[in-house]
Amino acid sequence: MMGGCSRSSDAAALSQSEAAPFARITSAESGPVFQKRIGALGIEARASVFYTHVTRDIVFDAEAGRNQPVGPSNRTGGMLMSRLKVLGWLDLLGSVAYTRGHLQPRGGSKLEPWSGERIPFLPTWLARSDAVLEHSVAGIAELSAYGAVGISYVGRRPLPLAQWAEPYTSLDPSVGARYRFLDLSASLTNALNARYRQAEFHYVSNFDSPDGARSALPARHFAAGPPVQWMVNVTVLLDADMFGGST
Repeated sequence: MMGGCSRSSDAAALSQSEAAPFARITSAESGPVFQKRIGALGIEARASVFYTHVTRDIVFDAEAGRNQPVGPSNRTGGMLMSRLKVLGWLDLLGSVAYTRGHLQPRGGSKLEPWSGERIPFLPTWLARSDAVLEHSVAGIAELSAYGAVGISYVGRRPLPLAQWAEPYTSLDPSVGARYRFLDLSASLTNALNARYRQAEFHYVSNFDSPDGARSALPARHFAAGPPVQWMVNVTVLLDADMFGGST
């Protein structure tokens, strides 16, 4: 599959009465899909590779505090996904993606997608795994209980000046029960209370004093990931049947 579209630049970077430059995006993606059902077992698998070229890309600049144009860029990568459903009560889903993004050097070609500097902040590997178990409660009609757990992995991310951000992992479990149109659940995010840097930057800065001597050496800056959080949710599920109608 191939496609093309256009994207405008960051509005914050435009001056009064300045015409907005547009970027043209050309992309292609292809891959096989496998689906099969064996009795109560459902199997699905997908694989794909992709290529994207942007004529006028933008990247966040920490010193300017906004996205800045960086010229043409190329992105390539692939994705694998699998899903297993058992008897309608167990659902397992996993996916992994690999991406490489490079700024196209002056005089470079679209056919050389891995030439040039790496696009900052673009994770090389992304992975996600989810498992959901749901079953009706014996002896109580229309009552079911469920549990779920998700694991996310964000791989190393290139930073300006040939630096790399560290990878991190997050574990997110939840449990709940559903009775007719009421759903009660409790969930945790970052259940292991892991300390990680959700966003990292590498640039020259001065937080001591506006008049102080400014170092010419770049330093690492980061935004910490959120600590363990727990939430309790009550959900009311509405559908047309409850009001005697139809969809």
